Amino acid sequence: MTWKTEVAAFAVTVLAASSWWHMEDPFDRPDQDVAVDHFTLADYKAFERGAGSCDVRLVDGNICLQASPLERALTVGESLPDHIPALSAEYRILLQTPLKESGLKTVRYGRTLALIETDTRIVRDVLDLTAEDFEMARPVVKVAPKS
Repeated sequence: MTWKTEVAAFAVTVLAASSWWHMEDPFDRPDQDVAVDHFTLADYKAFERGAGSCDVRLVDGNICLQASPLERALTVGESLPDHIPALSAEYRILLQTPLKESGLKTVRYGRTLALIETDTRIVRDVLDLTAEDFEMARPVVKVAPKS
């Protein structure tokens, strides 16, 4: 091939790549546009289940989640018990899950994620990552009957 043919092929490739880049934002994550105050399907899908010897694993990483006795202490609408620290989930998990509203912290206890209000330590939402589907992963919140 002559150098002119090579330059023409390179120019066509650059033009095609730049037009794709202009039309498609490769960094656009639609589930990241709006901060939410609850767990979403995207949170659930960030993990895979039944991956060999690991019951729950982060999809884009090599983090295998193990069970923890602290998971049972999480109740939506109640304060996190004082003996349980409210440490943020691992950074790699936070990167894979949609943005949460300010004032909420995503924490992980074993194979369960919880959204905790940072100022009151109230548990706003819980996501059981071992559940078979997203609906089963969400807590059943019982509403007290009106008097």
